[in-house]
Amino acid sequence: MKKLTVPLEFNGCDVEFLAFSVVYMEAAGRAVNPAHIAGNMSEQQRKSFYERLNHYRNRFLDTTSEL
Repeated sequence: MKKLTVPLEFNGCDVEFLAFSVVYMEAAGRAVNPAHIAGNMSEQQRKSFYERLNHYRNRFLDTTSEL
């Protein structure tokens, strides 16, 4: 497993922080359901959240699965 480091900037976006946090918890072995987190988001926020989630998963978890 790769060592996680926090990016210097989250671009002030809450979905960026949430996506990174989910991947961080997954890397730590915690069970997280991203669908529950995205449940109350607008369509635009949800799309952005899943894009960032996939980005961080690919970067830190070496996975190729896309949502």
